[in-house]
Amino acid sequence: MENSEIAVKMAEENITAEGNHLQEDEQQTVIESECLDVVYPLPDGWPRLQEKLFKRRNLYFRKPTSPSISNVIHHLQQLQDKIEAWSREVELEILSQRSSSLNSVVDDGPSYQEGRHGLGSKLSAGRKQLRFAADSAQSSEDGSIYGSRLESRPVTEASISNDLLIQGTGAFMPQDLPSVEMLDDELPKLGAEDVIDEVVTLLGRLESDRQDTESLLEKEKKRVVWLQGKIDTLAHKRLVELPKAVQKEHEACAADIAELKWHCSYRGRQLTRVKNKVENGEMLNARLNEDIAFVKKHCPLVEEKLDLEMEAMKRIDEAQDQTIGELNKMVEKMTKTQNKSHEAHGKADMERTHIKKELDSVRDALTTINHELDEAKALHTSYSHKCNDLRRKLLNNSQEKVVLENRNENARTAEKMEGQNVKQTQDMIVDAEFEHRRLADQNYQYNLKIDKMRGDIKELKEVAERTNKERLKELRGREQRCNEMSMDIEDIQVKLKHCKRQKVADAKNMERIIREMKKVETQLEVVDEEHRNTKVINNSMRGKFNGEKDKVALKEDQIQMTMEGLHKQHKEETHARTILQARILADSTDFQKLQREAKKKRDKVGKKSNEIEIVVAGILKEVESQRSMKADRLKTISDLETVIGDLKVKHVETENNLKEKKSNLEPKHKQLQTAYLEKQKKLDYMTARTNFIQNKLAEQSQSENFMDRVIKNTSEAIEELSGELEEQTIKLETGQRQEKELKQNLTEVAARLEKGDDQHLEHMEARRIVLEELEAQLKECLQQNGCHAGKYRLLQQEFYHQKTELLKEFEIRIGLEASLKDHKQLNCLQVRLHDALTRYFTLRGLYNENKLAGFEESSQENADRILSLQNEMDQAIETISHFLSDQVDGTAMKMVTAAADTALQRDGGDAPKENGTAPPQAPTQMVWT
Repeated sequence: MENSEIAVKMAEENITAEGNHLQEDEQQTVIESECLDVVYPLPDGWPRLQEKLFKRRNLYFRKPTSPSISNVIHHLQQLQDKIEAWSREVELEILSQRSSSLNSVVDDGPSYQEGRHGLGSKLSAGRKQLRFAADSAQSSEDGSIYGSRLESRPVTEASISNDLLIQGTGAFMPQDLPSVEMLDDELPKLGAEDVIDEVVTLLGRLESDRQDTESLLEKEKKRVVWLQGKIDTLAHKRLVELPKAVQKEHEACAADIAELKWHCSYRGRQLTRVKNKVENGEMLNARLNEDIAFVKKHCPLVEEKLDLEMEAMKRIDEAQDQTIGELNKMVEKMTKTQNKSHEAHGKADMERTHIKKELDSVRDALTTINHELDEAKALHTSYSHKCNDLRRKLLNNSQEKVVLENRNENARTAEKMEGQNVKQTQDMIVDAEFEHRRLADQNYQYNLKIDKMRGDIKELKEVAERTNKERLKELRGREQRCNEMSMDIEDIQVKLKHCKRQKVADAKNMERIIREMKKVETQLEVVDEEHRNTKVINNSMRGKFNGEKDKVALKEDQIQMTMEGLHKQHKEETHARTILQARILADSTDFQKLQREAKKKRDKVGKKSNEIEIVVAGILKEVESQRSMKADRLKTISDLETVIGDLKVKHVETENNLKEKKSNLEPKHKQLQTAYLEKQKKLDYMTARTNFIQNKLAEQSQSENFMDRVIKNTSEAIEELSGELEEQTIKLETGQRQEKELKQNLTEVAARLEKGDDQHLEHMEARRIVLEELEAQLKECLQQNGCHAGKYRLLQQEFYHQKTELLKEFEIRIGLEASLKDHKQLNCLQVRLHDALTRYFTLRGLYNENKLAGFEESSQENADRILSLQNEMDQAIETISHFLSDQVDGTAMKMVTAAADTALQRDGGDAPKENGTAPPQAPTQMVWT
C-alpha cells in the first residue's frame, strides 16, 4: 500500500511537472509565433492558392472576386473535415496501442481517471485548435460581408452553414509512462494548421482590400462623372461664352478706338479752328487795344452816347412791358372767347339734336297729313262728282220749277228729299272724317309699331342667345300668326266676293241711272235756252277746271305711285325680317347640333345684319328724299288749294251774275220758250244726252280704273300672303324635319346608353379581375419590399457617408461661387466706370464745344459792335474836328446851339417811333476783352 501511494505521488508530480513544462513550451511557442509570424512551407501536392486567387487580376476592377473567396472557404472547410477525420483515426490507433500498457500500470479507478483527466488536459493543452469563426480578430471587420455573400449563395452542405472549425480530440496517458514516450507517441505535426490560419488571414485581408477598392472605385467613378460634367461645362463656356465675351470686348475696344480716333480728329480740327480763331482774336485784340486807346481819349463823348442809349433802352423796355401787358390781356380775351365758342358749339349741338327730333316729329306728322290728304282727295273727288250730280239735279229742278208750275209742289218735295240726302251726305262726311281720323290714329300707331319692330329687329341679335323655351314660345306664336294670316286670307277672299257683288250692284245702279236719264230727257229739253247762254262760260270754266283736275290727278297718281313704292319697300323689309327670323331659327337649331360652328354662323348673321342695316340706312335716305318730294308736293297742293279757292269765289260770282241775268231774262224766256220748245227740243235733248252719256262714261272709266287699282292691290296682297304662306309652310317643314332628326338622335342616344351600360358591366368585370391580380402582385411586392428594406438600410448608410462628402464639396463650391460673384461684381463696376468715363469725356467735349461756340458768338458780337463803334467814333472824330475848327474860327457857340436844337429834334422824332408800331431794337452792349 505504501509503495502504491508512493508511485501515485510520483506519477502526479511527474504529470504536474510535465504539464507546467508543456504550458511553458506552449507560451513560448505562442510568443515566438506572434513575434515571428512565419509562414511555413507547404507540403508536396498542396494546391497553390495564389494562382487561384490572383488568376483574374485583369478583371479585378470590373467584377468582384467574392465567388472565388467563397469557393476557397468551402475548400478549406472540406480540408479541415478531412484533417479531423485523419487525426481521429490516428488517435484511435494510438489509444488502442497504449490501452494495454495503461491497464497494466494503473490499477485503481480514481488514479486512472485522474491520470486520464490530466493526460487529456495535457493533450488538450499541447494541441493547438484551428477555428474559422465569425468573431475572430482578423475577420471581425468582414463578417457581415461574408454573411451577406453566403446568404446570397445557395449552399446545400451542412458544414457551410456552421462556423468553420478544426478541433481534435486526444487520449489520456498513464502515470507510469515516461514523458519521452508520450511525446514520441503523439500525433505528427503537419504544419497545416498554421498554413490554414495564414490563409484565412490573407483571405480576410483580401476581402477587406477588395471592399476598400470597391468603395474607392465607386468614388472614382462618381468623381469621373462629376469631372466629365465639369469639363463639359468648362468646355461649353470656353467654346460659347469666352468667344462671346472676347467678341464683346473686341467690339467694345473697336468702338472705343473709333471713338478715340474721332475724338482725336475732332480735337485736331478744333485745334486748327482755335488756332485760326486765336490768330484772328489776337489781330482783333490788337485792333481793339488800339481802338480802346483811341476811345479812352474820347471817353466823355462815348459815355454821353451810352447814357442816351440807356435812356432809349429804358423807353424800349417800358414799351415792351406795355406790349406784354396788352398781350396778356389779349390772351385772356382769347381764352374767354374760346370758352364762349366751346359753349356755343355745345349749345349748337344741343339745338341740332333738338331740331333733328323736331324734324323727325314733323316728318311723322307730314306722313300722317299725306295719308289724310290722299284720303281727303279721294273723298273730294267722290263728293265733287256727287255735288255735280246734285247741282245738275238742282238746275233741272229749277227748270222744272220755271217750266212746270203745276209740278212745283213735286219739285219742292224733291228738294226736301234732296235736302235730306244732303244732310245724309253731310252725316256721311262727318262719319268719313271720323273714320279718317281713326285711320290716321291707326296709321300713327302702325308707324310706332314699325319703329318698335325695327328696335325689336336690333334686339333680335341679343334675343338669339336665349333659351330654347322662349324659342318654342315664339314658334307657337308664329303658328298662331300663321293661323291668323290664313284667317286674313279667308277674309280677303270674302272681301273679293263682296267686291264682285258690289260690281253687280253697280251694274244695276247703272241700269237704274239709265232709266232716270230717260226720265230726265224730257226735263232737259226745257233747259236749252239757258244752256246756250251758259254754254260758253261753262266751256271756258270747264276747260280750266279740267286742266287743273288733270294736273291734280297726275300729282295724285305720282303720290300714289310713291306710296305704293314705299309700301312695297315696307313689305320687302317685313319679308326680309321674316327671312331673317327664319334664318335665326335655323341658326339656333344648328347651334344646338353643332356648337363648334356657332361662331362662324354668328359672324355670318352679324354680316347680314350689317348689310341689312346698310340697306335700311339707304332706304331711310330714300325716305328722306321722298319726304322732301312730298314737302314740295304739299306746297304745290297748297298752291292748288288757293287756286281752287279763287275758282270757287269766281264760281260764286258767276252764279250770282247768272242769277241776275236769269232774273232779267225770265220774262223773255217765258215768251220765247213756247216758240223754241218744239224746234230745239230734239237738238237740246240729243246734245244733253250725249254730254250726260260722256260724263257717265268718264265716271265709269274712273270707277273702272279705281276698281282695277283695288284689284291690283288685292292681287299683290294675295301674292304677298301666298309668299308668307309658302314661308310658313317651309318653316313647318323645317320644324317637322328637326323633330324627326331629334327623334332619331333620341333613339341613337338610347342605343348608346344601352351599349354604354353593357360596356360598363364588362369593364367592371375586367377591372375586378385586374384588381385581384393586382392584390396578388401587391402581396408579392410587399414580400419583396421586406427584402429590399435591408438593402435600403445599407444603401442609406452609404448615402449618408456620400452626403457628408458631397456637402464638403458643396461648401468648397459655394466658396468658389462667392469668389466668382465678387469677380463679376468687380467686372460690372469696371464696366460701369468705363461707361461713366466715356460719358464724362463726351460731356466734357460737348461742354468745351459749347464754350467755344459761345466764345465765337461773343467775339462775333464784339466785332460787330466794334465796327459800329468805329463808325460812331469816326463820326465823333469828325464832329470833334468840326468842333475844334469852329472853336478856332469862333463859331462854337453857334454850333452848340445848333447841336442842342438837333438833339431836341431827335428826342421829338424818337418819341413817336416809340409810341408807334416800330419794332423794339436789341440793346447794344459793349464787350471788353
